[in-house]
Amino acid sequence: MKYIAFWQNLSPWARVMGGFLSSSFLLLMLTLFGGMYTLPILLSLLPLALSIGSALIHLFLKRDWLRIGIITILTLGAWYNLTGEIPSIFTGRDQGSIAEATWQLAHHHQLTWTNASIQAFFTIYGPGTALNFPGFAYTDSGSLITQFPLGYTAWLAGFVEWLGLAGYHVANGLLFLLTGWTFFELLRVFVRRTLAFIGTLIVSFSFLPIWMLHSTLTENMAIVLFTALAYALIQLRQHPHERLWYIISISAASLFLFVRIEGFLFFGITVLLIACTKTLRTFLWEHPWKRVFLPLLFLGFLFLRDFFINLPFYKMIGKAVLKNWQELIVTATGGALSPTSTTTENLFRIFTSYGLILFFLVGSVGIILTLWRGHRLALLVFLLALPTFIYLIDGHITPDHPWMLRRYFFTLWPTFVFFSILAWHMAEKNFEYIRRPQTTLFIFLFVFLVQYPSLQAAWKTDEYTALYTATQSVADRVSGDDLLLVNRLASGDPFRLVAGPLAFVFEKQAVYFFNPEDLDRLPAKNNFRRVLLLVPEETKELIQNTWGARLIEKAVFTFPQSTTTAQQTLSPQITKNTTRADLFEKKF
Repeated sequence: MKYIAFWQNLSPWARVMGGFLSSSFLLLMLTLFGGMYTLPILLSLLPLALSIGSALIHLFLKRDWLRIGIITILTLGAWYNLTGEIPSIFTGRDQGSIAEATWQLAHHHQLTWTNASIQAFFTIYGPGTALNFPGFAYTDSGSLITQFPLGYTAWLAGFVEWLGLAGYHVANGLLFLLTGWTFFELLRVFVRRTLAFIGTLIVSFSFLPIWMLHSTLTENMAIVLFTALAYALIQLRQHPHERLWYIISISAASLFLFVRIEGFLFFGITVLLIACTKTLRTFLWEHPWKRVFLPLLFLGFLFLRDFFINLPFYKMIGKAVLKNWQELIVTATGGALSPTSTTTENLFRIFTSYGLILFFLVGSVGIILTLWRGHRLALLVFLLALPTFIYLIDGHITPDHPWMLRRYFFTLWPTFVFFSILAWHMAEKNFEYIRRPQTTLFIFLFVFLVQYPSLQAAWKTDEYTALYTATQSVADRVSGDDLLLVNRLASGDPFRLVAGPLAFVFEKQAVYFFNPEDLDRLPAKNNFRRVLLLVPEETKELIQNTWGARLIEKAVFTFPQSTTTAQQTLSPQITKNTTRADLFEKKF
């Protein structure tokens, strides 16, 4: 009976967040133990489905029209932006590699898989980074395994397994909904409903979140965990004896470990905040076995399992952390900036182009005012995000945009929007006329007008659908027994390799091909019916001069490109172009 009473007393948000965290951990466990089959996946998603249904019933019974309206707006926003589009399944960058790892996990029910093309290149390169399969590494047996954290991959796979390509959209759409709702609840602790609602619209419907919504990137899950962790820690400080907030705090911080490498920092901060609060320490040691040791044993078991299974990721990230730390020391001591650094001047220009600068400036004022007034609860958000402020100095990411903006999405974006709204709230307390409906409407319209140039581009973004259709035409000309070697510029963009979806969506033996010497080293004659090359038209003459009569031209394809960027303009624009590629067959 006490559990029923506990459930009935939960707020709708707490129910849904509890369901989300439970389902995420269950999907992660299925991934770690090779159990990603339909029935276990559906059972794992049951807590999320039941919690969403329960929360909606509760909201309707309580006639909480504001939260119902927010959920409806967020749902419609995600539906409008994603419906009819193809997800970011083209490889060459993180989002494509994560999408492929998700698809393979959903269809092979485990993290590793292999086929004839993988084995062919494994015989050349051996264990280690799989250069022909971006984002993956070879195991000792010649299978592929992802080089990315497993938390987000497991979440996506739970939907892709039974929804196919639409599963990517459903999974990301749910994260988008959870982010907006959680941010609203976080703001409501400090500001009135109208400002919380406006803040939710800003954090959800500006250029950056809409652009991220289209991408299968770990930041989409990380922003949910960050905002949920911030909100739960604030509630835990206010209600230290309510176990709900302790459970959500520890669960969110723990799941963060399996989603992004920064999760180790957030987990450490969470433990430190709890350990440094006397009332929370007292709460924990009332039942140390249940509240401390059992959770640590469970987390330690999961982490060790993840560490040894996903060792390529930890090796790669260890090397990256060491390299970035050395570059940071060089930069701090007056050395040259690394190729992945972005100067303050450039960052200011980029934030301006994408409609973000207003919130980073006003948010900075909000942080200063909060520090000056000593508002400890609100400063918890700042403290939690503080380690990632280093990205304002060096993003540790290639500086092309909007790609590099992902670094600022999952912690800094919600933090600065939060403190922007808090600054607005403090201005209302000091100047009564700012609280008037007319003034609120004027400020909101001003923010909308500032955002509009970048907003209209974000809401029209569809970068992959036309390219997918062209890729399908290639798949129609290739059999599953052929080996298709794809040049990095065949589609016109090295970060949108058609080899990825050809391999995992259309089940062809397609491989990203970069070393011409491999063509004669491949054990192809006995393993494949034909060996085909897909190369951009501008390299056609070079290819023919190199291999001459050994190649037979089979077809010509046109690949359309659609890119949303402000590289050459003051605000993001959608640019379109096409690339012609030739398909050759190699004679044995």
